[in-house]
Amino acid sequence: MPLPESVSAKLDHAKLHLDLLYTESSRYIGSNPGEMVSNPDGDPNNPTFIYRQRVPVPPRIGLLVGDCLQNLRSAFDFLVWELVLVAGNVPAESHMFPVCTKESSFKAAKRGNRIAGIAVDAEALIKSLQPYTHTDSAEHWLAILDKLANINKHRRLLLTALSGFSISGLLEGLEAITNGSGIATTSDIIHNTEGAKILSAKQVKMQGDFLAFVAFNEGAVKDMEVGLVVETYIGLVTTALEAFGHFFV
Repeated sequence: MPLPESVSAKLDHAKLHLDLLYTESSRYIGSNPGEMVSNPDGDPNNPTFIYRQRVPVPPRIGLLVGDCLQNLRSAFDFLVWELVLVAGNVPAESHMFPVCTKESSFKAAKRGNRIAGIAVDAEALIKSLQPYTHTDSAEHWLAILDKLANINKHRRLLLTALSGFSISGLLEGLEAITNGSGIATTSDIIHNTEGAKILSAKQVKMQGDFLAFVAFNEGAVKDMEVGLVVETYIGLVTTALEAFGHFFV
């Protein structure tokens, strides 16, 4: 079912910023901003190597990552506004999509009229998406999105850094995460830091056995390639929002 134009526009804008993110990341990686060096903590009898950043990641990359995630998070708030309207009620400043890791927080959000005036079935669907209704609520994809968006909106640029790892390690992780069917959930990505799309020429640069890429440098997504995270979140958010489509028929 089609989503309201305002919600769809937020998703489209996130995709637009993702394309720009790929362009900027590719330009940065192509400038050879890092190098392979001997691991100072390695075994002298069995030398290993690490990928070291020489040139900091440009701030524009962090800005684009933040813009992507902010549009995705805002799409949920736009959804609540539209759900109030379609129910024949008038939205207020208090309306927003709650993201709660505790049941008590969700109850407080309801008392604060965050989702007042929407259909009962829509409220139930919003509740089903809450991180507190799932295992490891703090690592639920929606909780992580909310946290990253808040950092970007209220505090600072999201931290990113040049990273790299061995292609042999990537292939082992790839087999573990995909099982022939692709990336399934954000939890999979969080606990297996490599993924299929990290092999895209837009995102990585080969140097010997090493892949270099721009990664998050904080939180549950630390060391994960920024484009992979954003693209995965676009898919997760789109699927979650499309479940509300039937309210707008």
